[in-house]
Amino acid sequence: FDSMQKLNAQFMFTGSYGLFARMTTTRPEIIVSGSEDGKSWKAYQFQYKFSSLSHAPRFIIPHHPRIDWQLWIAVLGPPNRSHWLHHLLFKILSTPPDAEVMVNIFAENPFPVEPPLFVKAEKWNFEYNSNKTSTDWWTRSRPLGGVDYIPSISKQQLAAPNVKKFLKHFHLDLSR
Repeated sequence: FDSMQKLNAQFMFTGSYGLFARMTTTRPEIIVSGSEDGKSWKAYQFQYKFSSLSHAPRFIIPHHPRIDWQLWIAVLGPPNRSHWLHHLLFKILSTPPDAEVMVNIFAENPFPVEPPLFVKAEKWNFEYNSNKTSTDWWTRSRPLGGVDYIPSISKQQLAAPNVKKFLKHFHLDLSR
């Protein structure tokens, strides 16, 4: 691809611009998970974004699922630029699972009765599965370093002064 860009550049046919001037060669994804004990984690399944290895890619044109799209864009940058993702994690901890917002965002809520006590966002690299005998569409691996994109947050931490200051600074309101 780079050689084609260089070839075209000398004739000024095209220019690379915008978000997709360069496509990624891997499929990094954020997996949002909850836990009741901070040890055993269950992934939230979004309406259109996959997190399960067995989910086939979805054809959703012309619909543009905003949260699923924003998760894909967020993973391309550092977590401190995704204030809305922190807000989503805080909302998961403080919102009843049957609330309309939770039903509209998630295809499957692994905590149907009570919100989890902990949430986190992990970064994974997904690739199409080349194993023809497997029923999974994807394989996944942790990126080098393997640290969580946003480390575990607990319900108790929501009351901390620094979290309240963070929310206020970015005009994020948990009461909505």
